Amino acid sequence: MKRILFLAAALFILSSCSGPTPATPTPVIIFECFPTRQAFIWEDTNRNGVYDPDESPLSGVMVSMEPLGSQGTVFSGCSGADGMAEINGIGDFGRRCDELDLEVIAPTGYEPTTPVVVSLIGLENDAIVEFGLALEAPSP
Repeated sequence: MKRILFLAAALFILSSCSGPTPATPTPVIIFECFPTRQAFIWEDTNRNGVYDPDESPLSGVMVSMEPLGSQGTVFSGCSGADGMAEINGIGDFGRRCDELDLEVIAPTGYEPTTPVVVSLIGLENDAIVEFGLALEAPSP
């Protein structure tokens, strides 16, 4: 009988020491992505917005990648002699990891012949975004 009373008292003391049960925190879902995108920049000599085999790639042109509608992190790359720029990023870019924009920064003396901002939504990961730039027309 003493043993039963001792065990009951011990259980009562132990249960009163545990305190209230902490609330379970709500999990935060992070969609971590490691996107790598490529862009091709060329001199659009005929100003038609379409790359033609006789047109030359442009080197030294900056291309940036950033999340849609965000003032967040911007990742950038610069085109090489072949006109290709590779941009690598890391972050929470949405559920599909393609909620990003690519933007070309036209160097001085050039103007765009294609849109300067392209949304990556729905594009395959290996899609190459093309940007045409033409020399600015001389002022009359």
